Amino acid sequence: MKSSAKPIPFTVHHHRCYLTPCKHETEVSFILFHGFAGNHTVWNSLTEKLSSYADVVSVDLFNQYQSDEDDFSSTGFSSYYRAVIKAVLQRFAEDKRAVVPLFWSLSSLLFLELALSEQLPIAEAFLLGGTASFTDSKKKTGVHPTVLKKQIRMLKRAFNEGMLELVSGFGKGAPDWFTQYRFPLSEKHLKAQLRYLLETDIREPLSRICCKLHLLHGSDDATVPLKMAHFLKQTVPDADLSVIERGTHALMLDNCEELAQCILKKTTSLLLSDTF
Repeated sequence: MKSSAKPIPFTVHHHRCYLTPCKHETEVSFILFHGFAGNHTVWNSLTEKLSSYADVVSVDLFNQYQSDEDDFSSTGFSSYYRAVIKAVLQRFAEDKRAVVPLFWSLSSLLFLELALSEQLPIAEAFLLGGTASFTDSKKKTGVHPTVLKKQIRMLKRAFNEGMLELVSGFGKGAPDWFTQYRFPLSEKHLKAQLRYLLETDIREPLSRICCKLHLLHGSDDATVPLKMAHFLKQTVPDADLSVIERGTHALMLDNCEELAQCILKKTTSLLLSDTF
């Protein structure tokens, strides 16, 4: 049996990733993609729990945009980061490993866009606080008249009043994490993330998703309302929903034990087949 190891850094598509090897031989990899204004450290506690059963890779996704010459439009943002996600998934699938990605919030929206346009080398994926839209428009589906107007206004003014106010809405553990692991991220890049959130709405084509989706959502999520998770479950053909009671938007910070147990329960058959 392997001893516990420190994360091993490596690079895919110009983005830093961190591999925490499992404590035993395994062909299963959990790959963790963070959300808005985050980085790989948001997964530290969950990584510690999951690495007892599989290899865990956490990806620094949104804080490594290349230069001011990059396309910061919603379309440019989406195209660039979908390519990063695809490259990371392919990197591990090429090793004939069982790849199980987890996407949190903003990255879940990118993943759903990607899954609608690409054949991906995965059989299943987890969406934590997942969404198909942050818009406040009144569409026929009528599913998402929130993220609340108050929160939309908060996103738009975050650059003037400080990111800490915005992040505090994710859950009780988010401000401490953000303060401890604050990292340089340009205002231009933060605006690109927010613009993508505010302008992207992919509710209509979701019935074409063919990947198995495990939806994990906190009952007290104040950023992405629980009704969005119910909509995803009803719309995506092969989706199931687990609601974590008293769970926040930042499940990996505030409800990590319950989150880990839920993930392991959903992947029991895969992990058992890998062991024997």
